Amino acid sequence: MTIKCLLHYAPGEEDRCHFPAAEEKIDYLLSCVQRAGHEAQILSACRTEEGRSSRGGVKQLRPGITLELLPCSGGNKWETFLFYCRLTRRLLQFVSDGDTLWAYHALPLMVPLRIVRRLRRIRLILETEELYGDVLGKNWIRRRELAFFKTADGFLVPSRELGRLISAGDRPRVICHGAYVPAQAREKERNGTVHVVYAGSADPGKGAFPAMEAAAFLPENFHVHILGTKTPEIRKVLNRVKPRCMLTHHGSLDHGACRAFLRSCHIGLCTQNPEAAFSESAFPSKILTYLSCGLEVVCTPIAAVRGSEVGGMLHYSESSDPEAVARAVLRAAKETGSRGSARLLQLDQSFLPLWKTLLEMDGKTDG
Repeated sequence: MTIKCLLHYAPGEEDRCHFPAAEEKIDYLLSCVQRAGHEAQILSACRTEEGRSSRGGVKQLRPGITLELLPCSGGNKWETFLFYCRLTRRLLQFVSDGDTLWAYHALPLMVPLRIVRRLRRIRLILETEELYGDVLGKNWIRRRELAFFKTADGFLVPSRELGRLISAGDRPRVICHGAYVPAQAREKERNGTVHVVYAGSADPGKGAFPAMEAAAFLPENFHVHILGTKTPEIRKVLNRVKPRCMLTHHGSLDHGACRAFLRSCHIGLCTQNPEAAFSESAFPSKILTYLSCGLEVVCTPIAAVRGSEVGGMLHYSESSDPEAVARAVLRAAKETGSRGSARLLQLDQSFLPLWKTLLEMDGKTDG
């Protein structure tokens, strides 16, 4: 069977807006599709960066996996509107009655997916990582999302909490925290320095700020690294913090360079605000990335993380206060090597049959 996919996925396409953390999970899920005995055709929802154009095209990523990029120009409102019109038209051609469509839940894709559900008898599997209404603090968006979820036949979610929030009758839900890829077994050298890294969004609620500010409370033999876009807000914090240890911002790295950098570090930080509404249900994918790169993980007390399949393996700070984060880092630094590989292997082995069953399920196809 060929699984049709509508995803924000454009590996190696520098002119397309895409997110390395999302690509890592998609890579893993695609590998599971193939291990389940299926092929995949991907229609990319990635637009070009502002001011750049692309003719698009179809290419084979590896045997059994193809990727289609749509033509796209610039990034103003009119061209964005044209892109989603083109995407909707192509999506109607892309899927046929009886197909299974694995689609990423994103606000701009809700209308195209609703149209396809009305005009094609498909099975729709929604990968839902978070409620954007909670992230944006807008209840009306949250209500629209919850209504939209009723169009799906099944869900892939990162946490039990989110699975309960999007409950739509008895439709199946499978949990995947991220890429269950075991770390390579090797002892990391420290050479007297403990390398601590935060990789991810510069959004104030997502944790970059307390990660940087924790450097003011760590001793000189520590080095805090920040990976991600250097926004004006990030620059202000970097200028304000007076670190006791080294603090370095490296900017954004592509997927391969990011993983190579993470493997050279010892501790990964997940320091998002546990009081934020989205923290009740969203599971930060960076946690699995850290574990798969052999890092100890320091996390703020996020409910969705504590109750997860890897919750017992992490080190928790009392809050997102930078000094509390630094204390948790000091505790994590006493560990010698990652404890995650065996657990990730177990999670991979238990996830694969569930994902296979969800993709192959018999479900309603009448929209």
